[in-house]
Amino acid sequence: MAGDIASLQVDAIVNATNESMSDSNPVSDRIFQRAGPGLKEEIAFDVKECKTGEVRVTQGHALPARYIIHTAGPKYNIKYQSASENALHMCYRL
Repeated sequence: MAGDIASLQVDAIVNATNESMSDSNPVSDRIFQRAGPGLKEEIAFDVKECKTGEVRVTQGHALPARYIIHTAGPKYNIKYQSASENALHMCYRL
């Protein structure tokens, strides 16, 4: 890993996730680890889900970043290429 997104002192960082906001990947895991238990609590009680192509914004909690922008990208399927691409573009626009 070249850098640590969880250590950036910025207004907001972006966390790529799934619809249930339970995606486990090295970047997301690091964000949740560094943010502390408050992030999991905020998601469990206030946010709950993030539909494909949407975004949810949470506090940064123990991170130096003020906010975390969570977005759920599509599961790519060649059969539905256009729909997958449109859903991904929605993540970028929001």
